[in-house]
Amino acid sequence: MKNTIKYIILILSLAFFSFSIYYVTKTASNIEYDIANITYGESSQEEKVKLDVNEKTKMYFLHNIKIGLGKVVFVLEKEDGKIIEKYEVDDKKFTNKVFELEKGTYYYKFIRNARSGSENYRILYNKSKIISEICK
Repeated sequence: MKNTIKYIILILSLAFFSFSIYYVTKTASNIEYDIANITYGESSQEEKVKLDVNEKTKMYFLHNIKIGLGKVVFVLEKEDGKIIEKYEVDDKKFTNKVFELEKGTYYYKFIRNARSGSENYRILYNKSKIISEICK
């Protein structure tokens, strides 16, 4: 009787473990991210990315920046030009934001006019709901 209970618990544990692995692999495979680790002496550029959102979802944005002179501007806007988020950094700052995106087209861009800077940013989203494309 005790061996039977042990085997039942073992089988249930293995089943739970296998379903857990399946769930994690399915969820983790849907995460897309844009990563940049940038160090520059002098930078004067604009970087723009188009996001096509298929259904309501969240986008996570982490940005760690340290610059000597000048400023870096981050802008998240809808296709019609309505600005959702805009901030300027001219020193040292860490930003952690979550954006609720509705269905539609969005653009995010970095406008850099800085010297002696370094940036690390991560943008995480569900690739089954958002398609990204770099704009030239």
